[in-house]
Amino acid sequence: TFNGHKPSSTTPNSSQRLLPRQTTCQPQPQKMLSQIRAILFVLGLSLITITIYVVWQNTLPLISPIALIDVITGHSTASKSPKIIYGFFPYWNSKYANELNINFLTHLAYFAIDLNPDGTINKINVKKEQEPGWNKINSNAVEKLLYQSKLLGQKTILTVTAMDPELIESILENPSNSRTAINSIMEIYKNKNFDDINVDFEYVGKPETTTRSNFITFIRNLKNACRTQNKNCQIDVDIFADTATKDRLWDLVGLSPVVDRFIVMAYDYSRKSSSQAGPVAPLTGKCNHQQSLPCLDQDIISHLSQITKIVPPEKIILGIPFYGYEWQTAWSQTTLSPYLVFEKGEETHQIYFENSESLKQKIKLVKSANLGGVAIWALGYEVPFGELWEPIKNISTL
Repeated sequence: TFNGHKPSSTTPNSSQRLLPRQTTCQPQPQKMLSQIRAILFVLGLSLITITIYVVWQNTLPLISPIALIDVITGHSTASKSPKIIYGFFPYWNSKYANELNINFLTHLAYFAIDLNPDGTINKINVKKEQEPGWNKINSNAVEKLLYQSKLLGQKTILTVTAMDPELIESILENPSNSRTAINSIMEIYKNKNFDDINVDFEYVGKPETTTRSNFITFIRNLKNACRTQNKNCQIDVDIFADTATKDRLWDLVGLSPVVDRFIVMAYDYSRKSSSQAGPVAPLTGKCNHQQSLPCLDQDIISHLSQITKIVPPEKIILGIPFYGYEWQTAWSQTTLSPYLVFEKGEETHQIYFENSESLKQKIKLVKSANLGGVAIWALGYEVPFGELWEPIKNISTL
């Protein structure tokens, strides 16, 4: 079974077998009719009870606490406005460019160009070769995909990355480097005819207060520069799911008035490097004082409930994974993410992944909590498993 526990057998042994009860007389027809009616009444009550339980289970989607009360009472304020379907296309999946199903997207984000400490674009890597993010953005495959996206009426987005704390500090804390970074970004933005910009600065650790403040200034200046080129330009910022509960780079209070969309990276709750196997994107499962089953330190709903206290829900785009991880393990837990266990020699392996059902539950959360949409990480990981698109293309009917 799911939690690894076998159900106890209910088959009695020979000493426990029940023998038919013998009677000395037959019941009268009228009495028998009354008994039948009583039995039917009890069965009817049981059926009603079971039906109520099943309906209750089916009408309680896995949603954020901010909308839970309204849904239970039947007064949900869930918006019926179209949701954003945002797909990240990483350069390393460019070989799948011709196989991608982008028809259901509203936004296609190229991932990514990387910045140098002085704010210039990283075009040559440490091996003295063209940096792949820069190289692929100029390839025929990527240019063709971006053109196709435009023909479909989608927004194309340039993703800009900085993945090292020292690199981020160098860009943000030196005004000259910040200006160079913005000018470099805008040059590519204009030359490649992008619509919006995604800023993915992933600072691992606790930054200084000045660094957080400088990031707000950087985003504000980038937005002003972009709006000069395109009055409809939108600036998106990728954030860790725990941003509202930890001192991260992203000061949500200061950023919320400036940023158009926050992409919540609601995945990698467990990684290949994690000490224990676990779901990549657990919707629920956070430990509470009443829980006796194995549980998690955090889950998506608890993180979103904190973020939505600061950021308007419609600005939040829930990141969803198109991937999973495999561990060699003997550990088991109850989770809302699908997983499978298999034996390989004398080792037990466990694989956590996403499927159409788990994605459907996340989309229901987005709709129930009035979030802005979903962001797929990443296009190409689903090839050739097209079923992951089913809940996404049916987002309006879920």
